Amino acid sequence: MSDYEFIDRGRRREQVLIVTMNKPRMPSECRDLLGYKKGNKLGVTLKELEVRGLVRSKVPGLRSLTPRGQRLRKILLEEKGQAYSYSEPRIDWKTYVWVMLGIQRRVLLRVLQTHPIIAARLLRLARQIHARLSRTDTYRVLSQFAERRLAESSRQEKYVLYAITRKGEAIKRQMLMLWFAVFLFV
Repeated sequence: MSDYEFIDRGRRREQVLIVTMNKPRMPSECRDLLGYKKGNKLGVTLKELEVRGLVRSKVPGLRSLTPRGQRLRKILLEEKGQAYSYSEPRIDWKTYVWVMLGIQRRVLLRVLQTHPIIAARLLRLARQIHARLSRTDTYRVLSQFAERRLAESSRQEKYVLYAITRKGEAIKRQMLMLWFAVFLFV
């Protein structure tokens, strides 16, 4: 059976290739884009595509298209009259997965800004998105961000100010692309 027939036999396989795989994705991102519930085993579909050689594991928990998968995706999109796009931005994908696996990390990176800001203000902004975020959690996550060079801290009189770095900004951009895509498709 050809790759095209393999994809044609499974509606979910086709959806994964067409809708979600315009960049490397985690199974949870694919699930969110497709509007599936959490119990849905989309990881099984991605594993089938990986066994077939259309998708590969870039880092643990993150799948990207192989050249064969890119060609097939291009064919499928052309059939539907849609433009083909696939990109693998040059970011630290291990750190991206680490951020995406923690809701507190996602929320704090989302509100972290380029101009320095106090942790208390960050906490207020983050609580608007995620209610269960404590001051202790905020400081712990911010120190983890500093260790991974996603954020930097500076002292100004009695306050410690935090700002996002270029590396953090690149990962934040990738996260926001997911939320923008979810908004468009769902």
